[in-house]
Amino acid sequence: MPNEADPPTQSTESTKSNKSILLFLASLAVSLIIRLIALSISPFRRWRMLGRGHYDAALTTGRPIIYAFWHEDLIGMAVGSLIERNGPVAVMVSRSRDGERLAAVLLRIGATPIRASSSRGGVAGLIEMKRWLEVPGGRRLAALALDGPRGPRRIAKPGIATLARHTNAMIVPVAFHYSRQIVFKSWDRTRLPKPFARVRVSIGEPMDLIANPIEPGAAAAQLTAVLNELHARLSEEGAFA
Repeated sequence: MPNEADPPTQSTESTKSNKSILLFLASLAVSLIIRLIALSISPFRRWRMLGRGHYDAALTTGRPIIYAFWHEDLIGMAVGSLIERNGPVAVMVSRSRDGERLAAVLLRIGATPIRASSSRGGVAGLIEMKRWLEVPGGRRLAALALDGPRGPRRIAKPGIATLARHTNAMIVPVAFHYSRQIVFKSWDRTRLPKPFARVRVSIGEPMDLIANPIEPGAAAAQLTAVLNELHARLSEEGAFA
């Protein structure tokens, strides 16, 4: 029986090679789909941002920005990064196998995945995010799915508040709504906008925990209420009027 000192077998190396090829092909296919969706939306004015004043106000501060959203809107954030192009963005990604696939896709659309999560290596992930946001020279953006990586769905975790306070960052809540979409049977009900769908992006008032400090738990509760309210408003009749 092989032990830890034994060299890898040809079968093991072949399996690793096959997995690498599959990861390459899958990430290429998914990133291409996301780019095509963005191309079908942006040139035809099917992208509308509600609350752009909040968004612009956060950008003009010159401070780092952390986008706060629900895990189900991860694809929307990816599409938005291709349409808005406001600068390099880092996204916290789980260390799971699914996270590995997601990280490969993010790299292909120009984002920087940071491999950590609240359940596995969360502290290390926040430290890496802090380093990213504090790099001098140019605006730094980060994106955190507040209920990731495994839920509970639409309940925010407090890590974002700690990160914002230690990096002087503004927190910008973001929610998405699509006229046509595919909803996956995952714990978060991830949504994929169909090509040529109309997209409404709702931006909440930026949260400044430096000017208005509150405890991380209270900040998480406030963000939970804000994001759910943004989604509720988008779901109302007339969102695409």
